[in-house]
Amino acid sequence: MIIKHFTNSFEFISSLNIDQCKLIVKGYENHSVQASLNIKNSSIIIKTIDLFPQKLNTEKTYDLQLVSGSNIFYLPNSLISAIKDEYINHQKGYIITFNSEELNNYKNYGTISLYYRAIIPLSKKVNLHHIFETSNFQEGTLHSSDCIELKIKNANWHLIKYKNDNEEFFIIDCLNKDIFENFSNLLFSILVAFGFITSKFYQNEIFYFSYENIEQIDFKYFVFRKTRKSSFNIFQLITSNPYNLRIDRSDQIKYNRKLNSFSQTDFSKLCELIISSDQILATVLLLIESPTYPLETMTLCYSVALETISTYFSEQNEKKMKPIKSKKLFNSIKKKFNEIIHEEKEKNPKENFSILLKKIDNLNTPTNKDKLQNVFIFNNISLSDEDNEILLLRNKILHGMFSTLYKDCLEREKSQKLFLLCVRTHFLISRVILKLINYEGFVINLPKLYYESNYGLIISGEYFIKNIIVESEHST
Repeated sequence: MIIKHFTNSFEFISSLNIDQCKLIVKGYENHSVQASLNIKNSSIIIKTIDLFPQKLNTEKTYDLQLVSGSNIFYLPNSLISAIKDEYINHQKGYIITFNSEELNNYKNYGTISLYYRAIIPLSKKVNLHHIFETSNFQEGTLHSSDCIELKIKNANWHLIKYKNDNEEFFIIDCLNKDIFENFSNLLFSILVAFGFITSKFYQNEIFYFSYENIEQIDFKYFVFRKTRKSSFNIFQLITSNPYNLRIDRSDQIKYNRKLNSFSQTDFSKLCELIISSDQILATVLLLIESPTYPLETMTLCYSVALETISTYFSEQNEKKMKPIKSKKLFNSIKKKFNEIIHEEKEKNPKENFSILLKKIDNLNTPTNKDKLQNVFIFNNISLSDEDNEILLLRNKILHGMFSTLYKDCLEREKSQKLFLLCVRTHFLISRVILKLINYEGFVINLPKLYYESNYGLIISGEYFIKNIIVESEHST
């Protein structure tokens, strides 16, 4: 049984509701500002009762201190203009970052290894069960199975969903000592991986606690960070419960007991894949964020995601993707081309042959279309006629011909076609990502599920597609 200790962390977060405190600008210690601090909707809001000295530059950053009794918190590099609103008699604003006094006095904090915890308020509820394999844990008298055990880069992690005062949180602990930068980078990969599988990418605010002992009871340092906005879409990829989907009863019965949750091992491998490549990270973030944009912008973003994953595979399989595998043979061909061009150049000195000479170096590279198709060929994903059309349209979209897509269709029909284009692209790229971690379970057939539920039109195929791993001569 996993034993956890959360009481001290949440008691400290609750103590951040401060009715009276002083806000001091470094360098202007003689002019303190009366203020209050409170947590509202999981955001920390600061409200001043007095105004700052008028001589402060609202476009310049200052180091601020917030003093409440014996407690001192530091707000580094803060904009005074960030604590303003329309009121005349006071100013208020959201705090971007602040930390405990002990941390501010410790100059080598970023270089020491500690046990870290991140607590993230969940702006939307989530159910881990039927999506992920989970483990049991105990916290005081609470027994729960809302824990996911991960092993990322030889470090052990716990991702726990926890309720405190009727509000849900993620508590993410690293059970190995590390420096803060490594912890925050791996934490981000966990949140991105979670968002990719569930369609729920949690961010907004993060409370960080660091500990000297693995039990993580009494924290040593505290940091608060306001981060990018959370993002939510409808494209959940995996479930072990077909009854959660709006599909025919016969299909629910057909797949009941056939589907499995996403294993903790696969989750760990997905995190490691994301942290290993900026191109994979960018691709997954585009998959998470794109569905939240207007349809036209969504289409453009998915085209960029296709291009990004294509670039990743081209770089990973550079030798295998060359049309002519023999370097000796290609160099021989290249030499003959160069001889012909130089011969013609002497005969036609007024002609510009420099571009041809440059292009010869890239003769043995596949076309953009072939690069895209190779992504799926290398991963044994068969492409339908509709899928191949997506690859062709991506070229048009990225070359400024977006306005010509479905231009002869009525607006409603055009919207339907663009939506299906986006969902098919999301599904194709998602299957590639899952292939990269050798995931062999079922994936929700997003084009069939959402096109039928949104437009009532039937798409052929099953509601769940098995992600089968087959070794091929192209495998990376």
